[in-house]
Amino acid sequence: MSPLHLKVWLYILMKARHEADETKGFERGECLISIPEIQEVCSYKVGYRTEKPTKHQIDNILRWLRKTSEATNEYDVNTPMITTTKTTRGMVVKVHNYNVYQDPKNYEYDKESDNENTTNTKRLRQQPDTIHKNVKELKNDKEIKDIIEYLNSQTSKSFRHNTKKTQSLINARLNEGYSVDDFRTVIDNKTSQWLNDPSNNKYLRPETLFGNKFESYLNERLVPSTNQSSDNETFNITDLLSEEDDR
Repeated sequence: MSPLHLKVWLYILMKARHEADETKGFERGECLISIPEIQEVCSYKVGYRTEKPTKHQIDNILRWLRKTSEATNEYDVNTPMITTTKTTRGMVVKVHNYNVYQDPKNYEYDKESDNENTTNTKRLRQQPDTIHKNVKELKNDKEIKDIIEYLNSQTSKSFRHNTKKTQSLINARLNEGYSVDDFRTVIDNKTSQWLNDPSNNKYLRPETLFGNKFESYLNERLVPSTNQSSDNETFNITDLLSEEDDR
């Protein structure tokens, strides 16, 4: 329903008689109206000029309101919104289901429905953010593939780059600002420590390397194995035990 349709419809509702007038022959919900009258009511200003809808526009709206197929209602699908009868002074318009439009209960605030509409609106507003997030993660796909391929090449393992858990972990770190080189550094650091260690080799995996200890792994300083002192060896063993507890 266009704004002009609505304006005509509301004017008819307001003009319809609330009580029957037997002396003038009007029933409840009826009124005497003319097209020029509706044109005048629906007029509007454009600067100093007054604009009015044309007779043809008003006639089309009244015809639309009379059509059962287009102007049905939930109370009686076979009844149009209005019927009109021509007279010498204009036309008598009868509003069908007039009692429905006059019942205050039909205009009460529906909080539950409003909450549902609000929820739907929030979902629509969130959709662009979700779309943006999905596009961003799609762009990370190449980086994820490169990282996993590097991990496999360094560990002789066969992790897949397209598993949800792996993608989630790497995306989380990339979104925090870490680079592919940072991932390579973490892989190098932990591979040098765990690759030949039977008890820790199993932890050379995405969920361990790219989890919440990623930053600490990244900042570890590698000590060449040929120059390790007994103190360094003791420290590394203690560190591994600590990492075992965190896993």
